[in-house]
Amino acid sequence: MKNIFLFTHSFPFSKVGEAFIGEELLIASELDLDLTIVPLYSSSYQKEVPAQINIDKTLSNRSVLVKVKVFFQMLVSPLFFRLFYEKKSIYSRRGNWFSAIKYVYGGLLIKDYLLTNVRSFPQDSIFYSFWFNYTVLGFALAKENDSRFNTFKFYSRAHRYDLYAEEVGVFIPYREKMLTVVNKVFSGSGDGVTFLTEKYPEFASKIELGRLGVLPINNIKNKNKKKNAEISLISCSTVVPVKRVSLIFNSIKQFCEDNPQLKVSWMHIGDGDEMELLKDLVLSCRLSNLLVDLPGYKLINELIDLLENNEYDAFINFSLSEGLPVTLMMAISAGIPLIATDAGGTKEIVTKETGFLLPLSFRQIEFSEAVMKCLKNQKLRESSLSFFQNNFSASKNYRDFYQKL
Repeated sequence: MKNIFLFTHSFPFSKVGEAFIGEELLIASELDLDLTIVPLYSSSYQKEVPAQINIDKTLSNRSVLVKVKVFFQMLVSPLFFRLFYEKKSIYSRRGNWFSAIKYVYGGLLIKDYLLTNVRSFPQDSIFYSFWFNYTVLGFALAKENDSRFNTFKFYSRAHRYDLYAEEVGVFIPYREKMLTVVNKVFSGSGDGVTFLTEKYPEFASKIELGRLGVLPINNIKNKNKKKNAEISLISCSTVVPVKRVSLIFNSIKQFCEDNPQLKVSWMHIGDGDEMELLKDLVLSCRLSNLLVDLPGYKLINELIDLLENNEYDAFINFSLSEGLPVTLMMAISAGIPLIATDAGGTKEIVTKETGFLLPLSFRQIEFSEAVMKCLKNQKLRESSLSFFQNNFSASKNYRDFYQKL
């Protein structure tokens, strides 16, 4: 039986972050392995995880004294001083300097934890980071400092911010050092594989596709589904500039103005920095044929319940930057067609079988035509579900992933 240590940011101790790890663990719990979650942060709140999965809070419970010690070690570390020799353009954005320090500190904290506990890990253990970030830097530093880690394997997933870091305003230093030590990096999208391979061609053999997946949602065969209007639309994301939720609203509003004979409902799941701006836009709208619902953040099981028991004509995503959105996987698992912009790996899920891919700078007519083509399109619903089963089934993708580990 293999021992796998899964490093997370705060799962299962956060309501919001890393929600989709839960479905991966459901599949992993059925496999012949000993899986332990190692979160960096913990809290009094805890999501339920399968009984077969262990949780080790040793890292999250490290004392303030240890954290202060690691901070002062960072200040005299060569890793810290080398940051001053980065290209000046890197620090043209003020936040990059603080980002660099944060990731070096995080790497040293993981290194300290691993070195302190090296004797407690069974030989030939597998270390798996859910994010391609400071945790992987910590893996690299630990292996450099203790030869006992030579018998261990190091793996990482890569999603969006941790993959296209500089594109989304984050600076993660020492990528080459991380790639030197890690055995494989699994990108959630083919676009991510191409991005990393082109940026670090010398590590191409270590970069591989490792798609996430979701469990199917029973929607198509549910005969008790509710529908709020002739056209029912839904979206789900944090309400921040990169997600362009206000653009979703404005596009739907324009559609309603152009089609006053049609009643439209739109629900957006999520919260964030631009939520008040979005609410102001909605309050200023006086259209009688548009019903808007902004319930804020919902837990994953609540989102599943919505997708299962309501009839939606399309699921919308207008993001400027994406990995490969899990919410889109959930939508097609329920047979809901997609309307999304061509960002990151989105084109790998928004195909002619699942919906309509719009350019980032799309025209209103392109959106309006996509909505009308989704309306009551049973054939598109069925092909969406078939595409999901072939490409984003949690059972298949996670079993394949752990087999690779």
